[in-house]
Amino acid sequence: MFSKFQTFTFFPTLYWSHTLERQQELIYRFAQIIKRNIQIIQPLGLVKHPILSKKIVRKVFSKMKNSKSRYNDEQILDNMIFLKFAYLHRFDNFSTRFNIMQLNRKLALSRNNFFWASYVNPAIYSVFKKSMFKIIDLAERRQANPQLSDVMKKLEKRAVSEAELVFVDNLATFEDYKELTSNIHYLPQGYDHTIFKKPRNAQRTKIGYIGNLHNAIDYGYLSKLVELNSDKTFIFVGKTLDSKANQLSKYRNVEMVDIVPKEQLQKYLDQMVFGLIPYKKNGFTDGVFPTKLFEYLGAYVPVISTSIPEVSRYENKRFIFVLDEPGHINFKPELKGLETFLKGNTWDDRFEKYLSHIKNKWESSI
Repeated sequence: MFSKFQTFTFFPTLYWSHTLERQQELIYRFAQIIKRNIQIIQPLGLVKHPILSKKIVRKVFSKMKNSKSRYNDEQILDNMIFLKFAYLHRFDNFSTRFNIMQLNRKLALSRNNFFWASYVNPAIYSVFKKSMFKIIDLAERRQANPQLSDVMKKLEKRAVSEAELVFVDNLATFEDYKELTSNIHYLPQGYDHTIFKKPRNAQRTKIGYIGNLHNAIDYGYLSKLVELNSDKTFIFVGKTLDSKANQLSKYRNVEMVDIVPKEQLQKYLDQMVFGLIPYKKNGFTDGVFPTKLFEYLGAYVPVISTSIPEVSRYENKRFIFVLDEPGHINFKPELKGLETFLKGNTWDDRFEKYLSHIKNKWESSI
């Protein structure tokens, strides 16, 4: 199937130095099976900043600093070619033309290009239009993202309607776009069963959180939860992306651990009696499927979450609990049936279905 394509182009929203998530899992697996060079363009940006603002300066320096992987070196293959160039984080006509010119200079782009992206902006859309087979994979509800302009949201709708295949990890996004295309598929997050495993002799005493501390987390809820469970130790493992997370370090019963490679997470999960998903509830988080849901469960850590839809649909009061109001944690987990629950939810299973959809679409088009 992939022998029909001469070039392969991928546009992820995350740097490879970021904690490994859905899009890196998928790109890495594509690189494994394609066995030819694939072009990966580091994130180009979606938010429009004033050209001389502090935000744009921080963004440019962050891009330079994070362009090299520090945590995911084992998930980089020789045929994964990372491209960088001087991108302007603006969407006026001049910037768009400049960015497209830079892309055209860097990219090796054949007429039968295989295109994959997890977001769309004008420069990316120019490559999208030139490609033979186009896939969009959306791991958040972008139509409810307050940082995206109406112009960007409209452009994404256009690309969704024109793509050969669209994959979404949440039903809110599926509902947003199902009228635009019949080529849309709901394919939730997965977990790596070689990393997240049932422990043998774990001493579990802590309530924990793995993942970056970002702006989708309800820090008021989390602080209250820590206060009301002062007899318990909480541990947070991940990079602080939102300054509000710093308030957690003031509590004596809180341990803060910086980002660690995914392969090292198991030793922290083995300390946890519960794993937290303390997300805000709003239109945006209606379309968030936390990667950590199956990662917790893969390590046999029961989950406590706010009632965001992609977790609530799995609630069973045995190993997935919903807690919207902070209170004293006294759930009595029962892990019987967890192994059966996890079947079909690994990244191996997800990618097999991914390839099946691509194969069916490709065969129906020739």
